[in-house]
Amino acid sequence: MTTTTIAHTTDLSGDDSAAFHHAAALAAASGARLITVHGNPGEVTAAQLPDAAPLAARWGRVIAHQRICHECCDEVADTVIDAIHQLRPQLVVAGTHARHESGLRLQWQELRLRARFAREIRRLQRRQRSLRRRTGILPAIAEGRRRRAREDR
Repeated sequence: MTTTTIAHTTDLSGDDSAAFHHAAALAAASGARLITVHGNPGEVTAAQLPDAAPLAARWGRVIAHQRICHECCDEVADTVIDAIHQLRPQLVVAGTHARHESGLRLQWQELRLRARFAREIRRLQRRQRSLRRRTGILPAIAEGRRRRAREDR
């Protein structure tokens, strides 16, 4: 089974902290890998990007988090989209609020990928229910409920 990847794009303006928290929460809840991406970093290093470790510690969860500074193109939007294209995440979380052209393009991609991510989660939930049925966990729970209902009468 492949690991689900969530990409979070940041411009380090501080306006994207809510988006980062949202991406980290999704990664913590689903067990997905979180990758924070910054385009055309210049003097910015990966260590300056938001870190999920404090959130993971506060929530008592493990978050596999990687921080990447990507550089390839003259335009920041093209650089971020190139990074996303190379990473091929199942979900992109961007906190741009459509302030830039890149925001509009990333929002479109986020909507498309969010649908794919939701389908993946539903598929995993169906697989988990199927496994419970085959291992007898659900029948045992149902039998216990029936027994308690009979005893209560």
